[in-house]
Amino acid sequence: MTTGQENPHGQQERVVTLEDAFKELPEHIVFDGEVQARLSRILDEVALNNSDKPYHNQEHAATVMLRSFKIWKSLQEVDPERFDDHSYELLAFAAAGHDLFQDYKTW
Repeated sequence: MTTGQENPHGQQERVVTLEDAFKELPEHIVFDGEVQARLSRILDEVALNNSDKPYHNQEHAATVMLRSFKIWKSLQEVDPERFDDHSYELLAFAAAGHDLFQDYKTW
């Protein structure tokens, strides 16, 4: 992680990257190059489709992925049969694209 802009409290914000999120995966979980490239494209799309919402950017998506991996690892410790390794890839795509389509229409 690198440091970014200063927050309102005078602290340096950490910039989270896709690579940082991947480092949070258990050592035996490795996404192949195709999966990594697809996730990177999703993060690019998030930034393009949310230009009017600056918070919904690549860094935010990577942060959500990183935090999701941490939560999943904690859940695996409690119930490894229910929270298996096969779900990491699905979790990565869900976290990466969670802000992809946000039009904020009221129903």
